[in-house]
Amino acid sequence: MSWSSLWPSRRAFLSDERGVTGLVVAFTLTTMVLMLLSGIDMIRVHMIKSRTQAALDAAVLAAGHDLSANDWQQQGRTYFNANLGNGYLGSTVSKALAFSSKATASGDLVTASATVTVPLVTAAFLPLASFDIPVSNTAQRVVAGKLELALAMDNTGSMVDDGKLVQMKQAAKSLVTALFGSATTGGNVYIGLVPFTETVRAGRDSSGFVHAAWLKGGRPAHYAGAADWGGCLFERSQKGLFTLDATTPAALPFEDWAASHYDWIASWRGGSWGASQPPPAFSNCGPGGCNYVSNGGPVNGTPPRTDRNGYYGCTQTPVTFLSSDPSLLNANIDAMVANGSTMISSGMLWAWRMLSPPWRDPVIGWGSATLPKDPATTLTKAIVLLTDGNNAPSYVMPGGGWGGGSAYYMLGPYQGTPQSSSGSATNANGNILFAVPTATATAPIHVTQGGDPDSTRAAADILTSACTNARAAGITVFTIALNTDGSVSDNTRTLLSNCASLPSYYFPVTDAANLTRVFAQITSALSELKLVK
Repeated sequence: MSWSSLWPSRRAFLSDERGVTGLVVAFTLTTMVLMLLSGIDMIRVHMIKSRTQAALDAAVLAAGHDLSANDWQQQGRTYFNANLGNGYLGSTVSKALAFSSKATASGDLVTASATVTVPLVTAAFLPLASFDIPVSNTAQRVVAGKLELALAMDNTGSMVDDGKLVQMKQAAKSLVTALFGSATTGGNVYIGLVPFTETVRAGRDSSGFVHAAWLKGGRPAHYAGAADWGGCLFERSQKGLFTLDATTPAALPFEDWAASHYDWIASWRGGSWGASQPPPAFSNCGPGGCNYVSNGGPVNGTPPRTDRNGYYGCTQTPVTFLSSDPSLLNANIDAMVANGSTMISSGMLWAWRMLSPPWRDPVIGWGSATLPKDPATTLTKAIVLLTDGNNAPSYVMPGGGWGGGSAYYMLGPYQGTPQSSSGSATNANGNILFAVPTATATAPIHVTQGGDPDSTRAAADILTSACTNARAAGITVFTIALNTDGSVSDNTRTLLSNCASLPSYYFPVTDAANLTRVFAQITSALSELKLVK
């Protein structure tokens, strides 16, 4: 057979269109199915990625809420798992969720990452069986708007017990570092320090500035000059009523604190004294203090002395006015020492005054022409009040050998006839004692509402009033009862709980090591986490 004889058959075969439709249909259907499955995969990948990213966002915000918590990462994982779900659209977490945190100059950063694997329905048509989706994000803590914060911190003698002072310093410095790190622009955050015992050293601040303009006549009443004044103040009274509020010194000046301690007499005289053994007189008062004498000679041959430059009962550590310098604040926190007795309302009152705009004056105010600022929607004012004890100021004698003095410390409105007393300064009930000069000696008497020597109402009312008025001025109040040994009474804990702006802003602490976490929670309340990546 010749090739020429096959040509017609070949030509017929090549021109035959029978069966082409089947091939086209098969190819088209295959392509359409592949496109459909690819579309399904694309939708699944998009949905899984969106859900995973949302779950990761929730996780990083939950984890970063309290970085001081031991389980902060576990909290984040819990949120991640709850929001992602198990096997969502057939996906699996192929690279476990991981967190990291870092303190930076611009604020705490919390980063999270994970990888989710999606099995592809196109695997039967393509060599790619699955697709990995890596997700990550970063959150940063920032202060919302501007912040003025006063830390009123107990510096009494009992703070040396159970590591309380050390832990308080560490926690406070952590708060300072976190808040200033979260301020995205300069001048957003100002923090002041108000160390308190039964007084607050407000008249001579940590910079050495002496607020003599706050005093009657512009100078101390009990010393030759301002250089000898420790900086503590008597609360102001008019016609027997104490003015326990944020009235400015320009409207109502203070008197410089002048008091001498004689609590030692209780132990040196067998735990009690009365008419047969009156309190000692003073002699030889000089720059270093005064000698106590009894029956014409020094008691036990060792005359006790008082701290004349600061007066007994005057808090050793001075206040630090609102500052935007975290290094200065942390150094002054480190400088705090524990010594003295407790009057909780002293810390609350002076913290309130530090944030009160009428005290803004370069001469007769806090020394600043710009701080504290007026209330504004973008400004948060807050107080953190921490104490480890109950109201229990010590025995004092007004004036000592330096002058007539003034009524002992803030006692609330004078009501009733003071009652004579012997024994402890507080009758174990946190009652306030009042030393009143007489013609022959100075004896302690109770001044409380109604004159009840065992009442704690005067001290409680002062604190309650200060808290109420500060909150009414728009100040957010956080309170901490540092009750490591059970000595903080039920009454004091109730006062502190009621003082806080919200129930969740009161923190009962039984282990000083937990203070850092408490201060971290306060930091969280005063700032917010924002997703930045």
